Amino acid sequence: MKGWIVILTFLFGWSWYELASGGEKTNYPPPRFPSYTRVPKSIDEVMPFARSIASQTTGLQGGGFGMVEKGEAIAIVLEATADDMIVEAVKKAIEERDVKVQLLHDYELVGVSRADAVELLKVRKQFTAEQGYIEARQWIDGRFADPEAPKKWLKARRPDLYELYIQRGRSFQKN
Repeated sequence: MKGWIVILTFLFGWSWYELASGGEKTNYPPPRFPSYTRVPKSIDEVMPFARSIASQTTGLQGGGFGMVEKGEAIAIVLEATADDMIVEAVKKAIEERDVKVQLLHDYELVGVSRADAVELLKVRKQFTAEQGYIEARQWIDGRFADPEAPKKWLKARRPDLYELYIQRGRSFQKN
């Protein structure tokens, strides 16, 4: 029994020494911005990713572009802020599968310029990180069948946020 205690004590002390001294010897390289997150400069750089998108059979809200059969045609409705290079790469990747692609811009569908549509999106932007209380408003109003229960909870626990919630609701109603 005493032998096991001595062995365990030795092992514990040795492992503690290794941990304590091991951290001092290691020289880790300085953190770097990952190279794979660089902004692409051409459609050719984007094509491998676009081909992956074009072949997916499932998507966020249903079927992906991969479900479209050869010889069929699709229309893609784009928001004014869509990146032209990325859109062209995805279009090219889908067309490589012999699918006809028609791009429809939302601003053209309603008869306004792209610049006006972009400006409208900026004006309608809901909130920034500094206005996190607005996220609570969207969470309460959008997730609960009866929003009065979470409103009561918020008022009891964070009256400051509840007051912002009420004020923001008034400004939404005025617009």
